[in-house]
Amino acid sequence: MSVAARPAASAQSGAGRSRSGDSRGGRPGRSPSRASGPGSRSASARSGSGGRAAGRGRATPRPVRAVVPVLAGVVWALLLLGALAVSSFLTVVVLVPVAVLATATGVRATESRRQRRSNRPSTLLLVALVVCVLDPLVALGGTPIGLVALVLSAAGMSGQVVVSVFSASARPVRTAAVRVVAALTPTLAVTCVVLARHQGSTLALAMVGAVMTYDVGAFLMGNGRTALGGPVGVAFGALGVAVIAIFAAAIMDPPMSGVRPWVVFAVVAAAAPLGVRLCQWPAGRGRLPALRRLDSLSVVAPLWLVMATLVLHR
Repeated sequence: MSVAARPAASAQSGAGRSRSGDSRGGRPGRSPSRASGPGSRSASARSGSGGRAAGRGRATPRPVRAVVPVLAGVVWALLLLGALAVSSFLTVVVLVPVAVLATATGVRATESRRQRRSNRPSTLLLVALVVCVLDPLVALGGTPIGLVALVLSAAGMSGQVVVSVFSASARPVRTAAVRVVAALTPTLAVTCVVLARHQGSTLALAMVGAVMTYDVGAFLMGNGRTALGGPVGVAFGALGVAVIAIFAAAIMDPPMSGVRPWVVFAVVAAAAPLGVRLCQWPAGRGRLPALRRLDSLSVVAPLWLVMATLVLHR
């Protein structure tokens, strides 16, 4: 072979070696994409696992989260309305466990961190739980004795709160008011519902139906962001109460005759959001589902007793 042919042959042999190196996966002939293959596969695996983890940690859609409170509200409405239609005693059986849970969670929410960490219940909590059970049972004996028991219980718990709070709190007035609301509102709501049934089971059904209609309208149209539902929730809740007023005027005549249903149910529409706002006070930013079941009734039920006496039974 000539000297001139030697460089060409060596070049061909070098090209052959580079091609053979490419076929064997050697370094000289690897493309950038193939060279980054293992790294790209590990990166894609990591991104895939991260995507799956992100998918697992993704928040549940709001319509799914809204199903649970709606179903709980429907079950609660059926239980309470059915108990009211049957007897006062069954009404107490349905309401008292919810009131006990609402009282316990509400009073605990108003206690200090040191009190919540301790295993010993406070005196106010024990007294409030006893009153929460006894007052509705006493109300089964009739309206006068039920009102007397309610007034005495309210005075006793308020006095106990004032004595305990004013000696240990930096802001005694506000703290005492919040704790009285937490301890008294469930008992007030339940006892007044039992007393309202003494005035007439049909009237009690109309009251509770109007309150629950308000709650449904406020929750659904207010998108459930707050207990009140905002201005839109309050407006649609009041609209639902107006629908109940129309049905009551058509079916319950008398006593729902003339302007009477509009007067009575206007009080319900105005008092229901006040009860919700009042029970938000001890709850703060926390969620107390049992207290939420009774918050609208805490103001509506006492006012209903007065309105039924002054307007409907005259």
